[in-house]
Amino acid sequence: MNVLVTGGTGDLGRVLVPKLGAAGHTVRSASRHAPRSPNPPNVTWRRLDLAIGEGLDEALDGIDVVIHAASSPLYKVRETDQHGSRRLLERARATGVKHAIFVSIVGVDRMPVVSYFPYYGIKVQVERLFAESGVPYSILRAAQFPTLFERIFEPLSRSPIMPLALHFRFQPVDNDVVADRLVQAVADGPRGRLPDLAGPEVLTVRQVIRAWLYARGLRRWVVPLPLFGKLAAGFRAGAVTIPEAPTPGPTYYDWLERTYGRRPPHLPPRNS
Repeated sequence: MNVLVTGGTGDLGRVLVPKLGAAGHTVRSASRHAPRSPNPPNVTWRRLDLAIGEGLDEALDGIDVVIHAASSPLYKVRETDQHGSRRLLERARATGVKHAIFVSIVGVDRMPVVSYFPYYGIKVQVERLFAESGVPYSILRAAQFPTLFERIFEPLSRSPIMPLALHFRFQPVDNDVVADRLVQAVADGPRGRLPDLAGPEVLTVRQVIRAWLYARGLRRWVVPLPLFGKLAAGFRAGAVTIPEAPTPGPTYYDWLERTYGRRPPHLPPRNS
């Protein structure tokens, strides 16, 4: 099948695109920025800016399946995630796409909608767009990738002091596990809402940062960052986790060992 991956050069896309190619699909990776390394023979890249619709027709030409993994949590959120998804689905329906798959977030409907961070509320709206688009669809909610913490911790670690919300709870899931599930979703065809996908264990930010610093061989002073409001309360309560339904597979500690060659000790949570 001809498969389009939006966000093809992102954290998930970089893992997903070659797996789809290895499964025998002809893959079109689409994103605002070109890939850093050459694509395999059955993978092509197209520039696509969902916020303004640039490149949409070219990206969808001849496509059977769309995997919508593009997202912009902090920049032009509504333009990219909401309006961009609507444009994508309208054109997908017009061009006869047979299956549209949306990558959403575990617990997104349990997080409060707040004006200063509308991202989760918009994700729920995009799920509704997929369900009502007229294009046969699947929705996969996945938990946080280990690379998310990398993006947060790396710039903070340039200072000797790292302020973090240590009681926030997450359930990291390996990028490869999510990519494998999406490859299977292409083979299975439209199934509506798929079972949620989260990692093997729930971790506090305190556990995550201690493990990350150990794996990197860094010493930093980690201090509690007091955050208040409904959004912070949701993270502290583990609203974006599903501890009752863990997915077997690599843990966050496995990912750190694979990435940095040093396995952190598995430390239990403790109070700040």
